[in-house]
Amino acid sequence: TENMEIQCKPSSSMLRILTHNVGCHWFSPNDAPNRIERLTALLRHLAKANVDIFLLQELYIFSVWPLSYKKELSWFTTEMEKLGFKHNTNPDASAAWVGMNSGLVIFSKLPFNGTPVAHEFTNNAWVPPQHKGYVLAQVTHQGVPVTLIDLHLDAFSHKKRTAQFGVIEKAIEEVLNVQPDGVVIVAGDFNMPTTTLCGTRGLCKPNVVTHDHGLSLDNLFVISPTRKLKPSMELAKWTYTPNKFVSDHRGLLAEVDFDAGSACSGIISKALGLA
Repeated sequence: TENMEIQCKPSSSMLRILTHNVGCHWFSPNDAPNRIERLTALLRHLAKANVDIFLLQELYIFSVWPLSYKKELSWFTTEMEKLGFKHNTNPDASAAWVGMNSGLVIFSKLPFNGTPVAHEFTNNAWVPPQHKGYVLAQVTHQGVPVTLIDLHLDAFSHKKRTAQFGVIEKAIEEVLNVQPDGVVIVAGDFNMPTTTLCGTRGLCKPNVVTHDHGLSLDNLFVISPTRKLKPSMELAKWTYTPNKFVSDHRGLLAEVDFDAGSACSGIISKALGLA
């Protein structure tokens, strides 16, 4: 589907969301080279993708108090502003005394409602020092409150990431208790296949391989208890050289039509084999 071109009239009812682990990890030498080259290519792809919201993972602040390094993140944020992403969550909110912050940022062309929240999990692994968690922000689209949760779960322990997802479930429940007619979009690097999430608020769909090692780790879910929203989704197989992807993870690009009767939505769903 990455080579497929779909022609349809732009609709204000459409919300286009990208989630992508960009693989700029300080403790993984295989990911460290060519950071700027890879991120520059990612920006080029984003400029063409007409994305409204980007949930990013693994672009870190590295700290050894009182010093911190975030040159690449600051540069990337400036470049995203040039693409129209005027709003972003504050990565400093998860900065660590020693080690990496959460590596999570939500970039949005839509303004945030209120102040975004950064949450650090309490059961993080310390080999290497990392501070996994989630960030939560809210926008309004077509008059509907849309809560965005960008997450990165533990990569080493199934027990830990299961407990961490329990924290996410509680956050989802709290949002929907306050806004039962709202929409919650949960995305990021779950470090576990979607089959593991079956039965959890209906978060069950066929696995999509999103990692170089043939794994399904990255997911995007749209939770809308009172609305029949069916996102059209495809892999963002974006490269920075002809034979190299911008990350060891593939992005997921979703298009959510807040007007279920849109002809454009039907065309895309059918073309992607989702209808």
